Amino acid sequence: ADLPLIDQRLLFRVSGNLARADGVVRNLADGRYPDAYKEAGLRARLQWRLSPTLRADFSADTASRDDDFPTGEAFSSSDGRGPDANPTPYTVALDAPQHDDLRSQGLAASLQWQLPLATLTSISSWREAQRHWLVDLDYSAADGAQVDFVDRYQRWSQELRLSSPASDAALSWLGGFYAFRQIADSERPLEAGDDVAAFIPTLAPGDRLSALPRLDTRSYALFGSLGYRLR
Repeated sequence: ADLPLIDQRLLFRVSGNLARADGVVRNLADGRYPDAYKEAGLRARLQWRLSPTLRADFSADTASRDDDFPTGEAFSSSDGRGPDANPTPYTVALDAPQHDDLRSQGLAASLQWQLPLATLTSISSWREAQRHWLVDLDYSAADGAQVDFVDRYQRWSQELRLSSPASDAALSWLGGFYAFRQIADSERPLEAGDDVAAFIPTLAPGDRLSALPRLDTRSYALFGSLGYRLR
């Protein structure tokens, strides 16, 4: 939907999506259809033309997807032993609850100012995403082991750009600065069940292995270009 709030000066746009699907793969352990999913998303944008030479754009979005079937159709476990009998097509045998939930949201803002001798552009953005992933690690109806991943990401970026004004001049130029940062945090525990010795002999029932990785990435750049159009 496009909504002109103030004619030619303040413009608003909103869009969204909804989707849902029933499953076709049956879980022999509980009779459910774990490959069903549902998702939703929403995005809004506001454009503000403050003057003939100054324009600002703002946007925001959010999205989610809930899926109970992240592991695919398994014909064996991770160590090759697998269930007592291979599943038939469109069936699995997973005793642990499965899900793969995704969440994402972001904000962005850009400013473009046409000065007498150049055009100044600023682009700012922020995004956050999270994934919660619970997997039956032995891919069978046995109580072997499961992993419960929670991954979180946050990203920021900022760009400042100065460029030659739009004209028919033969000489064109551009220069700018860019900065980016991303922080990624994870929690990745493995829970051992009563039958874990059949799949991972080195573990005992009730054992818990945890990994807590963290990654902080920073990047900076200066960029520029110079062009000349031959007539």
